[in-house]
Amino acid sequence: APPQAAQPVTAATASPELKELRDKINRMAVRAAAAQIGVRSIEQGLDRQGLGLRGDIKAASIRLDYVLMEARASLQSGDVEGARNNLQYAEGTVEKLEKFLGQ
Repeated sequence: APPQAAQPVTAATASPELKELRDKINRMAVRAAAAQIGVRSIEQGLDRQGLGLRGDIKAASIRLDYVLMEARASLQSGDVEGARNNLQYAEGTVEKLEKFLGQ
Protein backbone atom coordinates (compact mmCIF):
# COMPACT_ATOMS: atom_id res chain seq x y z
CA ALA A 1 0.00 0.00 0.00
CA PRO A 2 1.26 3.51 -0.73
CA PRO A 3 2.46 5.42 2.34
CA GLN A 4 -0.12 7.78 3.82
CA ALA A 5 0.69 11.47 3.46
CA ALA A 6 1.37 12.82 6.93
CA GLN A 7 -1.07 15.53 7.93
CA PRO A 8 0.72 18.56 9.33
CA VAL A 9 -0.13 19.21 12.95
CA THR A 10 -1.94 22.51 13.11
CA ALA A 11 -3.14 24.39 16.17
CA ALA A 12 -6.71 23.45 15.23
CA THR A 13 -6.10 19.69 15.11
CA ALA A 14 -3.55 19.46 17.91
CA SER A 15 -4.56 18.56 21.44
CA PRO A 16 -2.94 20.67 24.20
CA GLU A 17 -0.57 17.75 24.81
CA LEU A 18 0.48 17.64 21.14
CA LYS A 19 0.88 21.40 21.07
CA GLU A 20 3.08 21.30 24.18
CA LEU A 21 5.17 18.50 22.66
CA ARG A 22 5.53 20.41 19.41
CA ASP A 23 6.73 23.48 21.35
CA LYS A 24 9.22 21.32 23.29
CA ILE A 25 10.52 19.75 20.07
CA ASN A 26 10.95 23.22 18.52
CA ARG A 27 12.83 24.48 21.59
CA MET A 28 14.99 21.35 21.54
CA ALA A 29 15.73 21.92 17.84
CA VAL A 30 17.01 25.42 18.65
CA ARG A 31 19.26 24.05 21.42
CA ALA A 32 20.42 21.27 19.09
CA ALA A 33 21.32 23.70 16.32
CA ALA A 34 23.33 25.87 18.73
CA ALA A 35 25.19 22.84 20.09
CA GLN A 36 25.89 21.54 16.57
CA ILE A 37 27.31 24.92 15.52
CA GLY A 38 29.61 24.79 18.55
CA VAL A 39 30.69 21.25 17.73
CA ARG A 40 31.37 22.15 14.07
CA SER A 41 33.43 25.15 15.17
CA ILE A 42 35.59 22.94 17.41
CA GLU A 43 35.84 20.32 14.64
CA GLN A 44 37.13 22.95 12.19
CA GLY A 45 39.72 24.10 14.73
CA LEU A 46 40.86 20.51 15.26
CA ASP A 47 41.00 19.88 11.50
CA ARG A 48 43.37 22.84 11.11
CA GLN A 49 45.65 21.21 13.70
CA GLY A 50 45.44 17.89 11.87
CA LEU A 51 43.36 16.38 14.68
CA GLY A 52 39.94 14.78 14.65
CA LEU A 53 36.80 15.29 16.68
CA ARG A 54 35.94 12.59 19.23
CA GLY A 55 33.96 9.87 17.47
CA ASP A 56 31.18 9.77 20.06
CA ILE A 57 30.62 13.54 19.77
CA LYS A 58 30.56 13.40 15.97
CA ALA A 59 28.08 10.51 16.08
CA ALA A 60 25.89 12.29 18.66
CA SER A 61 25.76 15.42 16.52
CA ILE A 62 24.68 13.45 13.44
CA ARG A 63 22.18 11.37 15.43
CA LEU A 64 20.56 14.50 16.84
CA ASP A 65 19.12 15.57 13.47
CA TYR A 66 17.70 12.10 12.92
CA VAL A 67 16.12 11.87 16.37
CA LEU A 68 14.47 15.30 16.05
CA MET A 69 13.17 14.30 12.60
CA GLU A 70 11.73 11.12 14.14
CA ALA A 71 10.16 13.14 16.97
CA ARG A 72 8.44 15.41 14.43
CA ALA A 73 7.26 12.43 12.38
CA SER A 74 5.83 10.79 15.51
CA LEU A 75 4.09 14.03 16.40
CA GLN A 76 2.56 14.38 12.94
CA SER A 77 1.18 10.86 13.06
CA GLY A 78 -0.26 11.55 16.53
CA ASP A 79 2.15 9.13 18.26
CA VAL A 80 2.58 11.04 21.52
CA GLU A 81 4.59 8.24 23.14
CA GLY A 82 7.01 8.03 20.22
CA ALA A 83 7.42 11.81 20.07
CA ARG A 84 8.06 11.95 23.82
CA ASN A 85 10.63 9.13 23.68
CA ASN A 86 12.49 10.73 20.77
CA LEU A 87 12.40 14.11 22.51
CA GLN A 88 13.84 12.58 25.68
CA TYR A 89 16.60 10.92 23.65
CA ALA A 90 17.31 14.21 21.85
CA GLU A 91 17.55 15.99 25.20
CA GLY A 92 20.14 13.51 26.48
CA THR A 93 22.13 13.90 23.26
CA VAL A 94 22.01 17.71 23.37
CA GLU A 95 23.13 17.65 27.01
CA LYS A 96 26.08 15.44 26.03
CA LEU A 97 27.11 17.95 23.33
CA GLU A 98 26.60 20.92 25.66
CA LYS A 99 28.74 19.23 28.31
CA PHE A 100 31.44 18.62 25.69
CA LEU A 101 31.25 22.31 24.79
CA GLY A 102 31.56 23.25 28.47
CA GLN A 103 28.11 24.85 28.67
